[in-house]
Amino acid sequence: MSKTFIFIILFVLSSNLIGQITNIPDPKFEQALIDQGIDSDGVVNGQVFTVAIESLTNLDVSWSEIEDLTGIEDFINLTRLDVSQNRLISLDVSSLVYLENLNFGNPAFDVGIINNITNIDLSNNPELTWVTCSFNYDLTTINLSNNPNLERFFASNCSLSNFDVSNNPLLRILFLGNNIDEFPNDFSNLDLSNNPNLEQLGVNQINLEELNVQSGNNKVLTIFNATENPNLLCIQVDDEIAAVNGEPPYDSWNIAPNSSYSEDCLFGIEDALLKNNISLYPNPVEDIVHLRNDSFAEINQVSFYNMNGRAIHVKELKALTFDLSSLQSGVYFVKIIMDKGSLTKKVVKE
Repeated sequence: MSKTFIFIILFVLSSNLIGQITNIPDPKFEQALIDQGIDSDGVVNGQVFTVAIESLTNLDVSWSEIEDLTGIEDFINLTRLDVSQNRLISLDVSSLVYLENLNFGNPAFDVGIINNITNIDLSNNPELTWVTCSFNYDLTTINLSNNPNLERFFASNCSLSNFDVSNNPLLRILFLGNNIDEFPNDFSNLDLSNNPNLEQLGVNQINLEELNVQSGNNKVLTIFNATENPNLLCIQVDDEIAAVNGEPPYDSWNIAPNSSYSEDCLFGIEDALLKNNISLYPNPVEDIVHLRNDSFAEINQVSFYNMNGRAIHVKELKALTFDLSSLQSGVYFVKIIMDKGSLTKKVVKE
């Protein structure tokens, strides 16, 4: 084979390689690539050489007013992608199989332009360790079932109506809480029993009714905020006694005044029949309060707690009759454990 023929073959191959282009229809996206020297011709012409992008591992095009991220599918070796604070309403990262860090969120409520992505498929991104999507106000669904390496997930102030991290055992940081009433995550049940590495949790103002953090490793969960969940009466934990007595790590946890701890909350049992047929009277009370049980459930234990969630001693005069004369005026919570579940009632001491 002659040297001339070999040269011709190599020239054709290299020309074809360089000649492959990726369409970038959004001029803002292309300008961001030009500004970073990725699109080397320096001209907004709707395209970039594929060879210039397919080996990139890190791309940050945040705050660029991008509306259409078409072309991202050819950035096939990306491990980190930041498209936060743009104008995106959709995002397809299915071709980015090596992606480890993804940020398509917004930093706050009133920061000008924002992404507003309603759903995203991450099933083809098994290497993900970090996802940030906070303040995507209309984000209703996100599937994390095929992200076993996920360690950090931030989705505050979205509109998630359900959430499942049972397939994410390495999860360390999870923030889902809200601080804007108009754009809340809103779901009633969250089971974190399969997340033993969880260190930080924010689930405030979600309207939770059931929260299970009984993972067998609560000792590492040192940052915990479950406030402003008025229907969250019971939080299932590893060690109920330590939690009620405010021992570490539970001494650093923030919960709503009406919430209490248990090792067996028996979610779903506390139905309307129990609520409506168990009562405290008189309420408000001066000294003696009675517990009336007109339900089908047998009461096994009655405990009193102050507003900080700490157990207090109350003298039982006789079955289901209690002396509160030693308590200061204020609001107290009465946890009633039954064979059919548990129930928390509020009593006001005058």
